[in-house]
Amino acid sequence: MLCSRYFRNKFKTAPIHLAIEVTKRCNAKCRFCDYWKEDLREKWIDFKRLQNMIKPIVISLTGGEPLLRKDLPAVIKELRANDPHVYIMMITNGALLTLSKAKELQEAGMDQISISLDYLGEKHDQNRGIPGLYTKILKVIPEIRKLNFASIAFNTVIINDNLDEIPKILLLAQDLGIQIAFSSYSPLKNNNQAFMVKTENREKLDKTIAFILEKKQMNRRLIKSSRYYLKNVGSYFVGEEIPNCKAGIHWVLVTPDGKMKRCSEFSSETDVDSYTLSSFKPTSCTRCWFSCRGEAQCPINYERVKELFL
Repeated sequence: MLCSRYFRNKFKTAPIHLAIEVTKRCNAKCRFCDYWKEDLREKWIDFKRLQNMIKPIVISLTGGEPLLRKDLPAVIKELRANDPHVYIMMITNGALLTLSKAKELQEAGMDQISISLDYLGEKHDQNRGIPGLYTKILKVIPEIRKLNFASIAFNTVIINDNLDEIPKILLLAQDLGIQIAFSSYSPLKNNNQAFMVKTENREKLDKTIAFILEKKQMNRRLIKSSRYYLKNVGSYFVGEEIPNCKAGIHWVLVTPDGKMKRCSEFSSETDVDSYTLSSFKPTSCTRCWFSCRGEAQCPINYERVKELFL
């Protein structure tokens, strides 16, 4: 079902991935994100029309911190009732994640929990502004693994000062029996250039990406990021423009107040109720290599189908 839908949406130029910011509120104060400073009113949105029109493969629930929204299970239940086959995932910092909360989300219809982890130990706590967060994450993962989610994964951002830690985080995911996905830092969120990979660290970046690719070759299921995405990380950080962004075409985002955006870093362009498949024209932006962007434009070939479905 999802495989045929993937090809349908690729050739129909319909969104494969629908991202829903269920809230802008956040209990973290991450150094590379200003979302926690925003105050955007949340609105109950009827997603049935959108789901019927798009038939996305993946719906990701993001924030802010999604677990701050008290009616999150009800949101998931509606999404699942509207489409029994869609893959529903959530990205969380993990501070509010418990076994009982994970069980509630799974019973509502959640497939995957993705937990942000960019450093090991106290450094991760400092980066996210939540004391004890790293210890909490490592404690809760073995507990929620017993629930047999389709996937539990680390979501790790590639930045200038964590290149030495990324191989260790990958091996930690392997030891915990979970998966890992990568994204590349961009200063678009708060214009902070400090986290971009510096020239003196380019060789280290290349070795890090080579390590990830080697591990992916050995264990395809361990690393969710596509080879296409990973192979372009180095090009992005040396300033090469990677064309063919599919924001608004294969990737769209809904804000907590019911607006539609082609991506999280663009201004709102239409209301949910007035959105159609032709609402967004192709974008020429090359300013990021977020995973949402890179994976949405990954070319169709046997390797990609194997990564997704086999």
